[in-house]
Amino acid sequence: MLDYLHSAGYHKTFEQFKEEAEQSEYDPDPNSKTSDLLVKKWTSVIRLQKKVRAVTVSTGAGAAGHRQHRSQPRERERQKQKEREAAEAAALKKREEEERAAAAQASSSKKSRNSGSQSRSSSDTKRGPPPENLRVWHDRTGQFRVDAAFLGYSNGKLRLHKVNAHEAEGGIRIPEVG
Repeated sequence: MLDYLHSAGYHKTFEQFKEEAEQSEYDPDPNSKTSDLLVKKWTSVIRLQKKVRAVTVSTGAGAAGHRQHRSQPRERERQKQKEREAAEAAALKKREEEERAAAAQASSSKKSRNSGSQSRSSSDTKRGPPPENLRVWHDRTGQFRVDAAFLGYSNGKLRLHKVNAHEAEGGIRIPEVG
């Protein structure tokens, strides 16, 4: 290393490295067998790497490995995209479940408040839809939202069973497929 630094003209670096390596008695000899040995080794390593690359490409193994190496970032990006989509779907499902649970809890607390009164209307004795059938329904504008279960669709009207145990009908236009 010292020989290389000296022969390459890095005299300050040579002196500093010589001091840190505690080789104060070293004196470079340009006529010795080991002169420029490090440069020769580096050159031979690079030449051998080129030969190995040429052989692997000519046998096809290198080309396949190179294609695989190039496709790895794309594959990782696809995997990340799938993970993001799965996380978004899980978050949406969790949010819908929380909305259903909140609606069911609001409905049950309303029923418990009304249970103390003596006069009950016939609609209060009905039960709401099962929580697993609930979903959030909204109009096209997004201003009206209701937690309800689907009961049916006939004559252009959608029938829903709301959380408060009332049934609701609403006109909806569904394009005919034909």
